[in-house]
Amino acid sequence: VVVALLRTVYSTLAMSFAIVLIGVFGLLADRKRTRIIAAAAITFILLFGVYLLAPALDKYLDRIRYASYQIEDSFDTPYGHTAILNREYLTTMMTDNTIEASHPDLLTAENMLIPPLLYYPEAHDILFVGRAEFGLMQLADSLSGLKITAIDPRKSLSISLAERFATSPNLLRLDDDPVSYFSKASSLIKYDIIIIAGAMPDNYKTNRLLTEHFFILAKLLLKPKGILYIPTPYDTDRHINPNKAAALATIFQTIERVYSNISLWPGEMTLFFASDSNRFDIPIDTIISRSQRKSYRPQYIGPDYLPDRLN
Repeated sequence: VVVALLRTVYSTLAMSFAIVLIGVFGLLADRKRTRIIAAAAITFILLFGVYLLAPALDKYLDRIRYASYQIEDSFDTPYGHTAILNREYLTTMMTDNTIEASHPDLLTAENMLIPPLLYYPEAHDILFVGRAEFGLMQLADSLSGLKITAIDPRKSLSISLAERFATSPNLLRLDDDPVSYFSKASSLIKYDIIIIAGAMPDNYKTNRLLTEHFFILAKLLLKPKGILYIPTPYDTDRHINPNKAAALATIFQTIERVYSNISLWPGEMTLFFASDSNRFDIPIDTIISRSQRKSYRPQYIGPDYLPDRLN
């Protein structure tokens, strides 16, 4: 009950401290009314103190944890504790001690955006589930005619990142829960491409987005020949261990229950494409030539790299 009520107001450390305190005072309190009132009052005071001190304590711990970085910001979000770090020219976003995104990182940005455009070169409206500030927004500005709608529920993160990255006029940012938005927006707008970023089903942020139900919701938001695109961080250029194979197979089979056409690219990121159209039935040479006809010429998703990856 305490965790449900506190949610992400406190850090994990603060929540643990508060719960322990409540348990201790609960054990100490007997049935005497005065002691119960005193325990409740002291607990409330300590909880309020934790509420005031938790942000400063989190930042102090982050400075110890990330001693080689400059801490730009530190706060809690619906997806966990987030820290924005900076070292030289690199900005890194950590979520619960795991790197969620970095900038600049052109290889990841190109993998996130360029591949579905090679199957759907006339696409204009793209829905991106994730943070677009770490390269995708900047890359989209180099491609004429693209409009990106990025959805993520972390409003506090949006405010923090707005102070560090100039917002593109081609980006519409929605501070909303993806599942909620997909459930209510299907009759309002349609997209050429939907991108589900960071799709590794081991956390609350993404495992809700890799279900059959969510893929059906995404299908309702796609135009008739639209593409659902899921770039995953699984590396299939090297040895594929049984756990990785099982995760990739599960994602593939779940997509297969909803979409009639699927394509898969191996590589340092494994990419899934899904559609009810036959957009994927084109020669590799056509894909490679399309990568060179854009207003932006990719450094990684181009003719020097694609033949090896697609063959």
